[in-house]
Amino acid sequence: MQIKTIFETEKIDFWNELPDKVKQDVNEALTQSKAGLGKPHNEIMKIYLSA
Repeated sequence: MQIKTIFETEKIDFWNELPDKVKQDVNEALTQSKAGLGKPHNEIMKIYLSA
């Protein structure tokens, strides 16, 4: 219950804590995904799980 309370009351936005490079990469990935350039999660996981 104490941990749940911390998460419910904590108002820190993790996005603001990320380095600018990470924010840029996330935004680029979102743009590519919206443009249909992404790959489904299960395809990517096959690559990493078979390595």
